[in-house]
Amino acid sequence: MKISSWWRELTGIAKRSTFLSEMRRHIPDNYLYDHGNRLFPDERRQSGGATGGGVSDVFQLPKRQAHAHIPPSANPGGRIGRGVPDVAGDAAPVTGYRVLVDGKQFTIGGTSAVAPLWAGLLALVNQKLGHSVGYLNPGIYGLPPSSGAFHEIGTGNNDITGKNGPYPARSGWDACTGWGSPNGAKLLSALSGP
Repeated sequence: MKISSWWRELTGIAKRSTFLSEMRRHIPDNYLYDHGNRLFPDERRQSGGATGGGVSDVFQLPKRQAHAHIPPSANPGGRIGRGVPDVAGDAAPVTGYRVLVDGKQFTIGGTSAVAPLWAGLLALVNQKLGHSVGYLNPGIYGLPPSSGAFHEIGTGNNDITGKNGPYPARSGWDACTGWGSPNGAKLLSALSGP
């Protein structure tokens, strides 16, 4: 499979939603971790990680997050500061991204895999729009939920201790997955304007 067609499928710019054909698995719109275990209905539960995220005790709540319902920090004092992340992507090493390094193929995950996913997606969006979308973070907070630009992740949490964690996934923005993972075609449409 050519990398360009793989990226189109991965980012949803193809005719269907996010699909990793390399893995022959549809990524559900709504999955996360439950007590440190990845939820997959078709295979044994994988443990050993969780999504990052939370609320800053250092950085102020930006204006763009004023209506995102940022929860109090789990740290003492319960300050409401900058909520992270803004968005998500599949970062699990089990289902991550196939790479070729020194002639060997393997699958990687983590933030180091998701950041290039977003960079590649936005490069394709910029190309389709014919201009740069620029600093995207403020703009995504203004997108209506009906745009479908993100796959909402509404269950689970970012806990690896088994104590349910302080930041559960929920409808809208949350401190586990932000707005969710991208639906490339619908994000492109939403950024195209009226």
